[in-house]
Amino acid sequence: MEFLIKQLGRIKKFPTFIIALIFIISISWLADGFVEFLKLLYEGNLNFVLISAVIITLNLILYWLIGKLSKINENHLFLAILTCAFVVLLFAFALREFLKENLLAFIQFSLSSITFLIIWLYIRNSDLRFSVKEVSPKNIKGLVMFLSHWTNIPQNFNACNFKDLQGFYNCLKCPWEMQIRILDEYKEIKYLYVIASENGSYSQIKIFEQLVKKFFPNLEIIVHREPIDFENLEENILALEEAFKTLKEKPLKDNEILIDTTGGQKVQGIAGAFYSLNYDRYFVYVSTNSKKVKVFDVIIRETEGG
Repeated sequence: MEFLIKQLGRIKKFPTFIIALIFIISISWLADGFVEFLKLLYEGNLNFVLISAVIITLNLILYWLIGKLSKINENHLFLAILTCAFVVLLFAFALREFLKENLLAFIQFSLSSITFLIIWLYIRNSDLRFSVKEVSPKNIKGLVMFLSHWTNIPQNFNACNFKDLQGFYNCLKCPWEMQIRILDEYKEIKYLYVIASENGSYSQIKIFEQLVKKFFPNLEIIVHREPIDFENLEENILALEEAFKTLKEKPLKDNEILIDTTGGQKVQGIAGAFYSLNYDRYFVYVSTNSKKVKVFDVIIRETEGG
């Protein structure tokens, strides 16, 4: 439900807006119509029972019709709605003498139930289409990152030996360079949430904190409560959920947080991109060639019909 509500903010085309409006109206109509349905059924109204049976039959016919149309025409939804509305209204007016007191309830219940059926069939037979756009978000305050393991870390490593960031970039081949570049690109970041691996980078967190504090002394570093298995996708997703929950308590909004997909392994990149599918979440990547910081927004594209 939260996902559907957030997607309403992305509606740009008028036909899509009309469909969303019909869906919202149907929600209220279904409740009212269902209450009247129960009343009539409880009173043992034979006419209403027969009418309900006809409505169910019409729904089944419509189900079959949409299945046939979907194989012929991709824009079958609008035609199906018109056909359904015509049949139901014709049926309603034909039975006006039997439904003088309950015509509104009949229309509400029949139209709303059929609308839900159409939308369910449409969603069931539709493919999600995604679009990835490079964006330049403003007011970024948080960064969630997966800490890579530094295999060849110098024994005498000391962040204080570097005068500036350029000196750090030039002297060492450090797997944390990309995260440092992100922090340098978005200097307004206030919170850094670090997720480390159980068999590697967790033991190097203190060294990483020393390095970050050298160049970004005002940054608050939050370490995930425990190391995780970097090869377990579910653990990575759960860690991201906890990271966002923690940062939102600061409080930060979704569009003020970046998910770094550069660090760690491929699983971390998949987890970061997947988790950013939600509304107004971004993932960031640093090119290994140009060293350019790139932020991406993954959005669900509207189909041709909407």
